[in-house]
Parts: sequence; C-alpha cells; structure tokens
Amino acid sequence: MYFSDDEMISLAKHKDIGVRYQLLWFLSGSDLDAGEVLTNLVKQDHADAWMRLAIICAATSKSAGLDRLDFIAEPDLRKTADGRAFIETLVETAGATPNRYVGTAAMRGISRLREDDVGFQFQLLGALVRRASEQNLALLRKNDAKGLFMQLRERAMETAQDSKASEADRVSAIRALAIQSYEELQPIFTISLKPTQPRAVQIAALELLSRVGPIEAPDLLLKIWPSLSPAVRATATEVFLSRANWLQAFLEAVEKGKIARADIDPARVGLLMKSPNRSVRVQVEELFGKVVTKRKDVVDYYQPSLTLKGDPLKGKAIFKKECAACHKLEGVGEEIGADLKAIRDRGTENMLLNILDPNREVKPQFLAYSLETTAGKTLSGMLTAETPNSVTIRLLDGRSEIVPRAEIDSLRSTGLSFMPEGLEKQIDKQAMADLLAYLNSIK
Repeated sequence: MYFSDDEMISLAKHKDIGVRYQLLWFLSGSDLDAGEVLTNLVKQDHADAWMRLAIICAATSKSAGLDRLDFIAEPDLRKTADGRAFIETLVETAGATPNRYVGTAAMRGISRLREDDVGFQFQLLGALVRRASEQNLALLRKNDAKGLFMQLRERAMETAQDSKASEADRVSAIRALAIQSYEELQPIFTISLKPTQPRAVQIAALELLSRVGPIEAPDLLLKIWPSLSPAVRATATEVFLSRANWLQAFLEAVEKGKIARADIDPARVGLLMKSPNRSVRVQVEELFGKVVTKRKDVVDYYQPSLTLKGDPLKGKAIFKKECAACHKLEGVGEEIGADLKAIRDRGTENMLLNILDPNREVKPQFLAYSLETTAGKTLSGMLTAETPNSVTIRLLDGRSEIVPRAEIDSLRSTGLSFMPEGLEKQIDKQAMADLLAYLNSIK
C-alpha cells in the first residue's frame, strides 16, 4: 500500500481518531517521509495514551527517517507538562532504538529548540543517552549528529559549573553528562558537591556519580561526607549502597568511625539487616544492632502523649515537616503512604503504635523492596507504579527511579514498611501529643 504526501496529510486530519491511529501504525512499517504528518498528529493527539504509544512507534521504528522527530521543537507541544514529558519519553526511546538514524533525528530535533529553552535541551540530551547502547552512543559521536552532540555536551559542561545559571538548568545539565568519563567530570564534582552549592545541584551531582560508577566514588563520598546536609547525606547513603563494593567501603567507614552510626537512617539500617548477603547482614548487625532501639520500649516511653493536651496547630506544623513527604492531609503532602484518616479511625492508641512501630502491621503496597539491576546497581524503596515495561521505585531519600523490566535482575520484598522507624529522634512527647491532636482534628 502506498499513500501520497497529500493523502497522508488528509488522513492525519481525519475526524475519526481510529483512522489517525491506523495511519500511525502504517507509518511504523513504512519508510515514507512523514515528518509533517507526524507533526500534525502529535499536535492534536499527544494527550491520548494510545496515540502517544503509536506516535513513538512510528517515530522510532526501524524504517523511520531523519525527519520523523522534527516535531520535538514544536512550541505548542512544549507548553504543557504532559507535552514535555511525552517528548522526554520519546527521546529516551529513540536513544535505545536500533535504528541508526533515530538518534541522529532526535539530536536534530533537540538542536532546533529555542535558545531560551536550554534547560530542556539538557534534559532531553540526558534522556537520549539514559538507555542508549554503546553502539548508539558511538554513532552519535561519529555520524551526522556529531557536531550537534559535541556542541550541546560542551555547553552542558559549562552550564553545570556556572554559578550564575539557574538551578534548574544546572541540574538538567549535570544529568545530561552521564556518558562522560569520571576524569572528564571531575571539575563538575569538585564544584557541584561543595556545601555552598544548592541542594538540588549537590543531589544531581551525586546521582551522576552513581551512574558513572567510578572506583574512586567511595573515597570522594567519604571526603565530602562531613559537609553534607541531612537531605544530601540521604542521597549520598543511597549512592554508597547502590553497588556491592561501595557498600563494603561504607560499612568499613562506619566501623572505623569515619561515618557516625547516628548519620544513618534507622530505616536504612533495617533494610541492610534484610540483605540477601549473609555476610552483610552479620556485619550490619555487629555495627548497628546495639543502637537500633527496640520498638516496644519506644512505644512505652511515648504513652504519656496519649493523655497530654495537644495543640492541633502545632501538630499541623509537625506533620508538614515530618510526615508530608509520604502522607497527604488538607491538600498538603504526597499521597504515597497509608491513608492517615483510616488509621485515625482505629483510635488514638493504635495511631501512636503505627507511627512509632510501622513494621508492626504493613499492607503489601507499603512494603519496601530491594531491586538489583542487570548492571549491578541496587535500589531500595517502595514500588509506586508498574507498567508492562517498567517499575517505578521511590527511594528513601525522596527520589524516584523508573527501571525498565528488561534491566531488572532481581526484585524482592524486604518484609519491612517503607515508612521509617525513628520518628522519636525528631519529636518529644509533647510534640507527639500535638501531632496526634492534629490527626484527630481532621474531618
């Protein structure tokens, strides 16, 4: 079957979305020049999930030509968060596609973005190389996209180190540099991991360190450890524990006192104690066993909070600070953890027990999991989303990672709640009474 350009453009404007959908699947197996047709279809149909899938297949198929990703630069498509997310997914797919022309087509589209959207250019460059094979990366360095690729990469290096650039642009630039060697990236780490840098920039640099995976990573992490804030230190801990050899360096540092036991979240210690590696479990038990507080003692200690008069307003402030990362009440927070209203309905005493001893009873959807990738990287957290092709895991430091199922080597439940133990380190008995008063005040 063959369609002329005019016929394809006419079909792309057909009022029946089913016809437009069939056209996209026809293009998936065709080598016809279809840049204009795809652009028209993307403009009107990218909000539909099934059409997005068909568009991605048509734009990145084995027969796709260089013009099929020109719509990346369409201003209207980039006006909405959904549109930008769609483009990022498309570009990531292009990077992993065997078709040697698709990566070049993506670079061509990225390079056409307006100068005032450089941050999005970096974001897309990062998406392009995120799942790219070594063969595709080699092609990007050699083929027609080489000039565009090298130019944008150099600009990302400059922006990542530029203290005058916006925080968002610097973060996007850092994330785009995962294909660089550790030696090339040393200036980035030297500047971005200083305590004077914004927290988001430091965390992006730590994520980059994890992805690049140099043998020097443990030494670098230990060097900067004393200067890290608690939030950044949480990400540094996840980086440390993401690889088996780095984990050993971490445990040795704890043993030698270079990392204080109190620096480590009790939830993280609990997960390590569930490690499938027996030697790790034994080592963690020896290092942390004496400092992990027994939950019953903690619950008993906080019993007076049940009779103290609590202030709901103060309790709301405590909720925002300590609980909103995973729970949502009155429009504040994230709907990740258990429904606090349902827990409240079981009585204040049960509510206190669930807060202080989250592992007493855990629903399956709130269990923490340990995921190991085929590349040897370990991620620990709660599964927040699943698709036929990927899972999304929320890490203990608040970040989320999407892992293609093809890259999962093992996935297992730890049997522990994602909600960490140790809230008693943050609030006293009166503050607990205030928190309980607030939770009880919600209608």
